[in-house]
Amino acid sequence: MADKPDFSELDKLRSIEELTSHQTTVRHELSDLNTEYAGLPFPDDAREKFAGLKDTDGEIERRVTELNARKTMLERMAGDERKVERVGDDFFARKPSSREVDIFDTGSIRPDSPERMGQEYRDRAMRAVEITTFPHPRAEQDNVRSHIAHLLDTADSEDKYLARRILHTGSPTYRRAFGKTLAGVPVSPEEQRALSQTGASGGFAVTFDLDPTIVPTSNGAVNPFRRVCRVVSTSTNEWRGVSSGAVVAQYRAEVAATTDNAPTLAQPAFLPKRADAFIPFSIEIGQDWGGLQSEMAKLIQDGKDLLEATQFAIGVGTTVFPQGIVVGATNAATTGTTTVLAVNDIYKTEEALPPRFRPNAQWFANRFIYNKVRQLDTAGGANLWVQDLRQGLAANETGNTGYTLLGYPANEASAMAATLATTTKLAVLGDPNYYVVVDRIGLNIELIPHMFDATTSFPTGQRGLFAMWRNTARVFDPAGFITLTGL
Repeated sequence: MADKPDFSELDKLRSIEELTSHQTTVRHELSDLNTEYAGLPFPDDAREKFAGLKDTDGEIERRVTELNARKTMLERMAGDERKVERVGDDFFARKPSSREVDIFDTGSIRPDSPERMGQEYRDRAMRAVEITTFPHPRAEQDNVRSHIAHLLDTADSEDKYLARRILHTGSPTYRRAFGKTLAGVPVSPEEQRALSQTGASGGFAVTFDLDPTIVPTSNGAVNPFRRVCRVVSTSTNEWRGVSSGAVVAQYRAEVAATTDNAPTLAQPAFLPKRADAFIPFSIEIGQDWGGLQSEMAKLIQDGKDLLEATQFAIGVGTTVFPQGIVVGATNAATTGTTTVLAVNDIYKTEEALPPRFRPNAQWFANRFIYNKVRQLDTAGGANLWVQDLRQGLAANETGNTGYTLLGYPANEASAMAATLATTTKLAVLGDPNYYVVVDRIGLNIELIPHMFDATTSFPTGQRGLFAMWRNTARVFDPAGFITLTGL
């Protein structure tokens, strides 16, 4: 006997409007699958997905029919004068809950007060997040939802930019318009209005479940900075932190006057910088590839990862580029011998790091440097168990390499130096909380409808996606790091 389909996700949809909105999404997925394999039999995974979507559509239809029947019965009962309890008009003036209205219809939010409007935007955005299936493994769904909830509560602006973006780009109408635009299919007036709500100068926002500035993604083993360093999301054009030196505490004699030991406070400003990617694709792919939009999002994310792996490691920190950790970590310990890495150099680096930063310290270096460390003691002498890379006892005790060095997690950063040359910055040891990555929420896309040959100026039969996002990064406090530098 076949397993009974699991429709538990539908239990989160508690109104006819939410069910029909989700049904629209399901039917478009069915259409996309049919388009992708037009004229061909489904492979096993596509056949299974199609069958699951078909079952879900049928279950939604059954639930909507039942809810409509209940609604009709209650309305008929309400019209019976013998069964109507008269109450004051103010009872009916209450604001409907987000379960009683189309959560994506922001026009139905009543401007009672800025506080109530803001709360309504936030509540509806969370409902949208709850009913969305993200393109991540099933085990990560709850983590993604928790992350977005945290952003809505801590990073959203007073005008609820993030909540409004989620509602606009998550609506079935917008999703349909987004997919049609990528495929070059004409959109309806309603769909065109949905696109115009989020873009400017002809561009439009990527749907929030595919937006890497909203949804956390794995950056792989070559780029550890987002995994271990401090990451801040903002919906404004600037983020300011607060830094200070250590507070000086003292013992004093009884009734002795205290002194002013207050540290100097600084408020460094982080201004997100523009990054972009361009992806050309043929018109035929746009017409035939039902999963085009999600695949393009993966390509953009991959390009974003590769860019950040380099910039967060060695970026020069100008008005255009983020500051890499080896550029901002200006305190240095030099090797004892030119173009040679010795055991003492590893110890020297740790000793140079101020004690207050050691408890949370981690290493950052290229795999080449870690392999050199492995070769420091080939005879198995007294140094081997101390300075060599060792397997961590728990996942939180290691970097992305799975090893520790002198007891500190060892992270591979592939863009860092892979040579022992003079003045080369070989490795960084420090507290990753003092390297800050700031993301401005929102990735926008411009569609280039036709591309032209550079020589003949004739159309090539291609379209292009120009994706743009903004972020920056830099060392918050140089005292928190020591850079091992070649002599």
